[in-house]
Order: sequence, then structure tokens, then C-alpha cells
Amino acid sequence: MSSIIRVNDLQDSGGNSIISSDGSGTFTNNLGVANTPYWKVWRSGAWSLSTGADTKVPYDETAISSGSLLDTGTNRVTPGVAGQYAILTQARIDTSTNFNIWYVDIRISGTNVANAQVYHDEGGTVTTSALVTLTASDYIECFAMQNSGGTLSGKGVGQYDTFMQGFKLV
Repeated sequence: MSSIIRVNDLQDSGGNSIISSDGSGTFTNNLGVANTPYWKVWRSGAWSLSTGADTKVPYDETAISSGSLLDTGTNRVTPGVAGQYAILTQARIDTSTNFNIWYVDIRISGTNVANAQVYHDEGGTVTTSALVTLTASDYIECFAMQNSGGTLSGKGVGQYDTFMQGFKLV
């Protein structure tokens, strides 16, 4: 035996709609919870990294976003909503040059919150992530550094080489 309950509008005791359906499987969530804002920004071409210097990753494209969160002038993402966030970044270096170390940082309003580093023989891609608390005015930047002894190119051929993505946790 099975039971079926059919409802097109679930309301609270005050008559306010919590969840409603249009009858074809599409529903509207009026609970006030969502994983927004969210974003994925990336670099569309090569970018230069001087040896031994922190270089801000110059994101210039948005793959997906819940709003205009990327400022390409400052290379910052500003979600504008306080809360807990999951952030992931990846940077890729395009070289066969032997060097000691290369890393990528996630910074919140100038403060480093995550770092990952690799040695060249481990590969040219560095990925790091963080769970952070943001205020409405916080911004997110990523920096990279390599120490090959010369200038190298960061890779930015597609949105899967050098990118940053994140979303607000419900």
C-alpha cells in the first residue's frame, strides 16, 4: 500500500508560502536559503609570473555567476553577502623549466587563508581550497609565485586551467 499527498503550496501558520509548485515539477523555494552567491572565474590567456614575486592571478572571464561578482580591473571577486563560503582555486604554469617551488594562495581582503605548493617534478598545476567566513565587504583574490630564476607563463587556455570558484554555504 502506498500513500500520495498532493499539494501545490505549502504554507506556514501565518499563510506565507514556503514552497510552491506549478504542477509540472518546477517548484519555488521561499525558505530564504540558497547557495548564492556563487561564481567560477577564469583566465582566458597566458599571464606572466616573475620569479620570486607574488603575482595576482588576472582573472578576466566568468564561466558562471549569480551576479556581477568579478571586477577585472582589480582581479577580485566580491560576493557582497556575509556568510560561510567554500572557495577553490587552481593555477597552472606552462613550462618545462626546472624550478624549486611554485604555489598559489587564496586571500580574503588581503589576508592569506589557504596555500598550496608543489615542486616542478610534481606537475605544473596547483590547487587549494578553503572554508571561510566572509563579511559583506570582503573580497577574494588569488596570488601565485614561482622561483625558476626567470619569468614564466601561467596557463589560461580554457576555464579548466587557471580558475577560482566558490559559493555561499546554506
